[in-house]
Amino acid sequence: MLVIDPTPKRLWGTYYGGENNDAQGHCSIDKAGNVFLYGMTNSLVNIASAGSYQGILAGETDCFLAKFDAAGQRQWGTYFGGIEYDQASNTGGLAIAVDISGNICFAGCTSSLSGIATPGAHQTIFGGVYDAFLEKFSQEGYR
Repeated sequence: MLVIDPTPKRLWGTYYGGENNDAQGHCSIDKAGNVFLYGMTNSLVNIASAGSYQGILAGETDCFLAKFDAAGQRQWGTYFGGIEYDQASNTGGLAIAVDISGNICFAGCTSSLSGIATPGAHQTIFGGVYDAFLEKFSQEGYR
């Protein structure tokens, strides 16, 4: 029997968020089938997992990064941001990528004066009303 238009099979789906506004930015997949979801939130609960990089909402709006295994089970989740407004990139391009070592890179914009740059980074001082940011996390969710 020849099948020209096979019926798609849904493998899994999930909600992700807390009691306030949660919006996806983008997602990326590594070679093991893990899925990384990146977005922004102002929810106080149900975002960060125990032992995460940033366990609490630090500002008005923070970014979040979450890892799901190939079966759709959350492995970890963390907030990311400073004390002001941090936004996942919502442009048409990619805002998150996973390199061949499994490290997660993501970009966005911020009005936070601290909590973004690491010592020795290209630019360690906030420059204006909004600055772009670029981050790199390990597969385990550590910066």
